[in-house]
Amino acid sequence: MKPTFFSGLDLGQMSDFTAFVVVQRSTQPRPDRSDEMEHRFDVRHLQRWPLGTSYPAIVADLKTMYATDELAGSTLVIDMTGVGAGVMDMVKQSKLNATLGR
Repeated sequence: MKPTFFSGLDLGQMSDFTAFVVVQRSTQPRPDRSDEMEHRFDVRHLQRWPLGTSYPAIVADLKTMYATDELAGSTLVIDMTGVGAGVMDMVKQSKLNATLGR
């Protein structure tokens, strides 16, 4: 079974970093009740871009990451406060291989 990945992008500006996280969800039997299943989430990747990194550069980095077999087609949630709507438009125009959420 292919692992399930979820990612989140928190956009910074000049005084805040832009940060990205990838978590992997797996399903396993509960330790105390083997007849029930539970989800486990493991952080697989954390990234912070240097202050002042342009949004087009960040979108280009994301496009490269989502071209990998592991992330291709997985869910990416983007913080829509502040500049989020504009960056979301850039991500959509880039045809990033992700399911987009907000």
